[in-house]
Amino acid sequence: AEACAALLAMLSASWEARLGLGHSVSAAITPESAWENRSACRLLSLLSLALCKTVAVEDERSFGLRLDAWRVAERAFGLARPALCAAVDAAGKATLLYADVCAIADIKLRLECERPSALWETRAQWEASAQRVGAGSPRGLGSGSVKLFPQFRSTGGGVEHGDGHGPRKEFFVLVGEQMLQGQRAPHSPASFPAKGDGGQPKLVPPPGPPGA
Repeated sequence: AEACAALLAMLSASWEARLGLGHSVSAAITPESAWENRSACRLLSLLSLALCKTVAVEDERSFGLRLDAWRVAERAFGLARPALCAAVDAAGKATLLYADVCAIADIKLRLECERPSALWETRAQWEASAQRVGAGSPRGLGSGSVKLFPQFRSTGGGVEHGDGHGPRKEFFVLVGEQMLQGQRAPHSPASFPAKGDGGQPKLVPPPGPPGA
C-alpha cells in the first residue's frame, strides 16, 4: 500500500506540473494517456460496474454498503485521493466523481424535450430546477448526484415510452452533437464555443439554438 501511494504521488506531481504548462508546446506533445495506469483503470472499471448498474435513483443504504467496500479497497491498496485521479482515464475520473456525489444524495430529475433542440430545452429546465447545484454545499458538490430521466416528445403528442439507460444514452449523444455542431448541420460552428479565460478554455453557451 505504501509503495502504491508513493507511485501515485509521483504521478500526481508530474500531472500537476503538466497542468501548470497550460497550452504550451511541451504540454501539447504529451498526451494525457501517458499518465494512465492500466491496472488502476481496470479497477475503476470494475467499480463502475458495481456502482452504476442502478437505473433508478440509488437507495442510500445499499449504495453506502457498496461504497464502504470501495473505501476498504482504497485503504488496502494505498489508492490515495486525489493522487489516484492522475493515474486513471476520463471514465475512471467520472466514476470517482459519481461515487462522491452519490454519497451525499441521489436525486431524480425528469426532463422533456424534442430531439433537435434537446440541448437548449433541457438547459432551460435545468436552470429552473430545484436540483441545480447550490452554493455553500459540502465539498462544493451541490446537493449530490442528480440522475437525469429524459423523455422525448412524440410526433402524435405526449412523450415516448421508455425510461432508464436507453433514453439517457441517446440524450447525451444528442446533447454532445448539439454542443459541437448545432442542430446537426455539417461544418456548422460549435454551439458552445470555447473561449480562453486566464489560460483555461471555457464553454460559452448561446442564448438559444441556431436560427432561433
